[in-house]
Amino acid sequence: MKIDCVIPILLLASQVAGCTSTTIAAAPSPASSYACVPEQVKGSQVTGEGKYGCHFYLHHPVTHQLLADTAYRLDIYSAPANGGKPPPPVLSLDGKTDAGGRSSYVRAAFPMTPDKVKFVERIGSGPYSITPRILRPTDGLAIPHMKYTFDLCGKPYSGTTDERGNGTSFHTPEPCEVSAKFYR
Repeated sequence: MKIDCVIPILLLASQVAGCTSTTIAAAPSPASSYACVPEQVKGSQVTGEGKYGCHFYLHHPVTHQLLADTAYRLDIYSAPANGGKPPPPVLSLDGKTDAGGRSSYVRAAFPMTPDKVKFVERIGSGPYSITPRILRPTDGLAIPHMKYTFDLCGKPYSGTTDERGNGTSFHTPEPCEVSAKFYR
C-alpha cells in the first residue's frame, strides 16, 4: 500500500523550565514507551506541576531496544485523542534521554495514561515541527509499525511508526514542505 501526500509543517514552539530533584533509584524499564514509571530517578530533571509524576523509557519502534542519549519529543495531553487530531498538549518537552533511555521526570494534575502521551524520537531543531501519526481512513484507529519515508526540506528520512502509530518528530528552523510515503 502506498500513499503520497504533501503535508505543511506545523509550528509547535514550546519553552519548558526544569529543575533538579533528588529522590529514589531507577525502576526497571517497561516494555512500552508509553508506560508511566512513577518512581523518580535520583538527580533527574523535573518538568511540569501537579500531584502525578513519572518518566518514560524511549524504545526503538522495531527492535524495542532502549534509546539511550537520544533526542526526544514528549507531549502530555489532558484528554485522549479519540481517533482524530488530539487537543493541544498541556506539556511539551524536547529533551535527550539519559544513559538508561529515560525522559526527564514530568508532573501533571492528572494521571498520565498511555492514551494521553506521545513520546517519540526527535530529529532536527527549531520552532517548526511535524510528528506524523498514521491513522486508518476507515475507522480512525492508529496504524502501528507502518513504514514511512519523508522528504523534509530536501532531505530524505525513513522510519517506522511505533505501537501507537506515531512517527519520529521532525523539527526545522524554517517552514518547508514535506512529502511523505507510507507503505507496509
